[in-house]
Amino acid sequence: MSRKIRGASDVLSEDYRANQEILAALFEVFDCYGYCAVDVPVLEQTELYLRKGGEEMLPSLYDFSFGNRRLCLRPELTASVVRLYVDNLQHKHKPARLCFSGPVFRYERPQKDRSRQFTQVGVEMLGVKGVMADAEVIGLACAGLERVGISDYQAVIGHIGILNQFLNELKLDGRLQRMLLAQLESVRREGIEVSRTILEKAYPELREALESGEKGAQPESPRHAGIATLLRGMDRKQARSIILDIVDEMNLDLSGNREPEEIVDRLLGKIDRQNQASAVDRAIGFMRELVRLKGDPAQILSEAKDLVARHGLDPGILEDFRQLIDALGKYGVAERITVDLGMSRGLPYYTGIIFELHQNESGSGTQLCGGGRYDGLITTLGGKGESGAAGFAYGLERLRSARQADPANPPPVPAVADVLLAAVTPQEELYAVEAASLLRRRGVRTELDVRRRSVARNLQHALKHNFPFLAIVGSEELAASTVFLKHLKSEQTWKVPANRAAEIVRAKEPEKWTSRKIPS
Repeated sequence: MSRKIRGASDVLSEDYRANQEILAALFEVFDCYGYCAVDVPVLEQTELYLRKGGEEMLPSLYDFSFGNRRLCLRPELTASVVRLYVDNLQHKHKPARLCFSGPVFRYERPQKDRSRQFTQVGVEMLGVKGVMADAEVIGLACAGLERVGISDYQAVIGHIGILNQFLNELKLDGRLQRMLLAQLESVRREGIEVSRTILEKAYPELREALESGEKGAQPESPRHAGIATLLRGMDRKQARSIILDIVDEMNLDLSGNREPEEIVDRLLGKIDRQNQASAVDRAIGFMRELVRLKGDPAQILSEAKDLVARHGLDPGILEDFRQLIDALGKYGVAERITVDLGMSRGLPYYTGIIFELHQNESGSGTQLCGGGRYDGLITTLGGKGESGAAGFAYGLERLRSARQADPANPPPVPAVADVLLAAVTPQEELYAVEAASLLRRRGVRTELDVRRRSVARNLQHALKHNFPFLAIVGSEELAASTVFLKHLKSEQTWKVPANRAAEIVRAKEPEKWTSRKIPS
């Protein structure tokens, strides 16, 4: 027997209808904010996502080769929408406000609220930077939840730009920066050792320097420190050239089994590793301070101001953050905001504000939405010039579960047609088809009995499945071009032309047109 793929779900009619209601509500809000719907392919080139998220994304991709091309099922929609923008819209009016929905695929271990196929719904604002753009994106994400009927939620807001600025000051190489950014939240959850373990695994040559720092090893010699200071800030080629020039000018003898160039490269490598190890240690210390800053916006911004001042960072980031919080107050969501400067969302492409919406007001429930600012992605994917970008995506299935869990929302009513229409005998079946077609053309959802049940069994079926109306056509109805209509809750009946029956059903008017016993 064939089975569905692990991590993917069938969607039955009630959940499908709930999904469609949520989508309609969200796109209504997006439209009110001026966002235009777009769609992108399910298949993309694998390189698109590796350029966005780095090689670290590869294990979670459904990645394959076909016809000398490397392709994958899209793992999310942001990169595809930005590619669409670069290909079609970057020279048009800015900002481009785009909204989207569709299935995405990630090869991850299935667990509660995490599947291998799920649906994203969201927006991207492309071509603009600034506090007001960030505020609109977050305000829109909150408005979407409210419109869907989820009132119990919390907005958690961070700013990855603070850590980015510190790491840039340390002149860490790009791979180390990405790994540290990805591990920011792990520092809070699992302590400092988790980050060091991962860094040592990725860069075994850092292990000795990190361990010697912890054990209080003797400091490097003044001569070595002087050379390191002299060369710090130079690229490898420039530093190598300077040292070889010094050796040549001073006629130093570097004879031995190795060429002078190899000896110099080993020296520079050792200096690099020690510099990087020291910088990693400082970065982890800063991260430990940063992850503690979570709570009330005013208090956390005050503590963050002290942290930024102590480390000599640009305080402009925090001023922008304060303006963002003020702007969100005008969107009516100030009381829902928690600031968390230890949040990174685990993705390397964010450059500024990041945020998540969680199911309950404590912020400890299921994550329903996530997003932020990623100003470098447009140029990374081939866009011209510097261009701002911000956006978010909901998980549709999580929204559905959250809405159903909210006590303010009534349980879903099974979807049924408005009318069950049946012929008494086979002689009236063609007329029944004609009457059903007329009802449908007038917007009445009509289910036609095709099993030739008796009138009594059709009545039982209509009652069991909560049809509002039962319509019967017998020989009398065929002769008079009418239908016999019964409202099952009030038991009122009408013998009317099909077009009049449509008016009664659509208006739900229980006026008594005529009454007689249902034909047997």
